[in-house]
Amino acid sequence: MPQDILTIIKNEYISFLIILFLFTIYTYLNYKLKDVNIFLFLGNINQVPLLQSILFFLIFQIIDYIYEDGFIAMIKLWIVYWLYAIIALLLTRIINFYKNIKHYNIKLFFKR
Repeated sequence: MPQDILTIIKNEYISFLIILFLFTIYTYLNYKLKDVNIFLFLGNINQVPLLQSILFFLIFQIIDYIYEDGFIAMIKLWIVYWLYAIIALLLTRIINFYKNIKHYNIKLFFKR
């Protein structure tokens, strides 16, 4: 069983590379905005109630277990769900940082 989970993780290497790429962009933009008051241009995207989130994932877990014929397939889908959630979170943060950079007219790269 642990070997199956390692195989699932190895098959999702492209998602991990995308997350690594987005994380480097996120840290660079965070560094550029370290001395600036950051505005939230995207609104209340992080204010989803906890109960609603738990019920949403519980329903998906039950559906995955029934339709994917077992536990390993359910874990595979959960790993994909988490990877896409991390990608979505990083993208929203990067978009917000980019809008702040445009608002403050900060140069992204050094000039020669």
